[in-house]
Amino acid sequence: MLAAIFVIGVSSWLLLKKRSTDIATKSSRIAAIFGLVSSLLLAWTGDGSAFQAAQKQPMKLAAMEGLYQGQKGAPLVLAGIVTPGKKWDDNQKPYVVKIEVPRLLSILSYRNSEAFVPGIDDIIKGGYPMENKGGEIALPAEEKIARGKAAIAALGKYKNAKEAGDTLVAAQQLTILNQNFAYFGYGYLNSPSSLIPNVPLTFYSFHIMVALGGFFILLFIVVLFSCKRKNLNGNDGCCGFPFSPYRWHI
Repeated sequence: MLAAIFVIGVSSWLLLKKRSTDIATKSSRIAAIFGLVSSLLLAWTGDGSAFQAAQKQPMKLAAMEGLYQGQKGAPLVLAGIVTPGKKWDDNQKPYVVKIEVPRLLSILSYRNSEAFVPGIDDIIKGGYPMENKGGEIALPAEEKIARGKAAIAALGKYKNAKEAGDTLVAAQQLTILNQNFAYFGYGYLNSPSSLIPNVPLTFYSFHIMVALGGFFILLFIVVLFSCKRKNLNGNDGCCGFPFSPYRWHI
């Protein structure tokens, strides 16, 4: 997609300078076709990435959407302004203003319009049913951290026991390690709030990315449409596009 935009940019400059206009027009058309296909594939893979984030990294998804309180049939925020200085445990509203589509976040996250999407507050406190694990109840962040530290400690004791040839202790520590291994990474965190990323930065960067993706799709469609039009003399050209020199002669 980046290569297509680069080619269109160079071609546009040539058209403005009235140099190699035939080649510039054809290269714009080819670049727009590849760019449109690429941007649509990126939108498709992006949806898959968001789905994986919902399954594996719910805190990331909550930050991307500025979602503090989870809900069933969660809406997708198209655009908004998050409340400056908002903390997960205060009473401020998450948004100053927002535009949202009802239930779309639940659909994109779990392919179910009624699915519960956990927010930042839910992930910290736990106790909510996890859609991707058959309704299993999520543990509080504090317990996940404690289990992670237990896993790290068990790994160290297991290594020492193996080196000392103590098979009984090694087996015991290996059991503890396996029981808590799913939370291993949490053991390196100091507090539950360490789980929360910079919400404004995550929210705005994600939504700017999505907006640019939509803009690029529209750009390639406009370029293709313009390149299919003809000028008054019947010559092929991008006569309808603002950057085309043909436009000024019509």
